[in-house]
Amino acid sequence: MPFFENYGNNFTFYYKHYPYPTNQKNIIHMHPHYELAIFNTYKSYTMQINGDTYEISRPSVAIFSPYSMHQTNFTQGDRIERMIFYFGDTFINEHPTEFGAFKEYQKHMFTWLALSDETVIELRPFFDILSDTTDLITQKMIFLVILNRLLSPDKNEQIITTQSGTKNMNDIVRYISEHFNESITAESVAQRFFISRSKLNKDFRQYTGISFHQLVDELRLSRAMHLLTYDNADIAKVSSALGFENETYFFAFFKKMTGMTPRQYLRSRKKQ
Repeated sequence: MPFFENYGNNFTFYYKHYPYPTNQKNIIHMHPHYELAIFNTYKSYTMQINGDTYEISRPSVAIFSPYSMHQTNFTQGDRIERMIFYFGDTFINEHPTEFGAFKEYQKHMFTWLALSDETVIELRPFFDILSDTTDLITQKMIFLVILNRLLSPDKNEQIITTQSGTKNMNDIVRYISEHFNESITAESVAQRFFISRSKLNKDFRQYTGISFHQLVDELRLSRAMHLLTYDNADIAKVSSALGFENETYFFAFFKKMTGMTPRQYLRSRKKQ
């Protein structure tokens, strides 16, 4: 998967039922929208969120806020069933009543809810419908029903949240994600957020697991891949959009990051 994923600001649903591991590389990543993931079976998995690690072994729900750094890994050999919903402010604002209970969770970078067996049984019919439909309206309607049932106080047995300690770093990551194609440096970002460069570097690595420069490079690469693959942008346009001085620098960057030139990457995509 790409390091930086963008599913839009409305609503996207993915149903996944597969043996783990898959041929996809599961890496720490982020995106500019909320993610609600439902794991509705008793499987062991490890969740990393903003530098913290959680060991989970029961049906549960994870809610990731925009620009939080997260990753979920399962025990090899397990067959995984999970539902993942992505949504942004546009979708939330379209359904203010249905998202009434969600406001409390928007205060947190991450929320984990342990589900009771009764709740899993109650929601199973909705899960079955979602696993078998591609109709977006149906997916949205069922999600809103599930959301309110999941967030009801009597529907979960345990809650873990993370909040204030990572708020400043979350703002920094958001800023970098919105300005990575400009001439930003660790020094300029540290000054903007009124912290020392040494503290920025230390907190940044603890929060993301990578360095400041690695994040900028990963964001540029993800954006380059998206422009090349989905927007059919030419090399000159991609190079300019990412803030490179010229195409030569972009070619060198892309080759260093992927081991391929942009054209080789496009040819490899066409073969898939």
